[in-house]
Amino acid sequence: HYIHRGFYKYRLPPELAHLPILESCFDTRANSGSALGMWQFTKATATDYGLRVGWFSDDRLNWRKATHSAARYLNELGRRFNYDWRLALAGYNGGPNYLEKRMKKQRSRNFWQLKLRKETKEYVPKFLAMLKVGRERYPDLLENYWWHSIPEDVGFLTEITPYNHRVNGLMFSLIYI
Repeated sequence: HYIHRGFYKYRLPPELAHLPILESCFDTRANSGSALGMWQFTKATATDYGLRVGWFSDDRLNWRKATHSAARYLNELGRRFNYDWRLALAGYNGGPNYLEKRMKKQRSRNFWQLKLRKETKEYVPKFLAMLKVGRERYPDLLENYWWHSIPEDVGFLTEITPYNHRVNGLMFSLIYI
């Protein structure tokens, strides 16, 4: 519940608390080469959001500190992308500057229409598919958490509007706002 409480404090959509499943399978020691920890922070992003990264100690491996920084980072991404959480998630994966450059060059703020590098383009559909599978497997998941009284203006990532998206030749019928 620590992640949920931290995300509630920043008024983030509760689904974002499940992002570490996609990033690291909640492995606090996950190492992708350029990113580290449960939230897969790069060294630059980690230091930008208050984590110490040094030879003897690395706060990216401290899941509580990293969770607080992830909430701050996601909150900033939400603001930066006008609370379009598809864009915010793409920014989390590919970097906000990269995403803004692509949006400006392509004159689009519609995630589904943007031409992005493969990993970033597939990141949001994978996250939404993960949520959909989780909700089907555990239908009472959201009802069992304290966030049932979350303020309406926070919103959720996934609602009732279907959108078909193709990833690696497979068609996903996803749900989003």
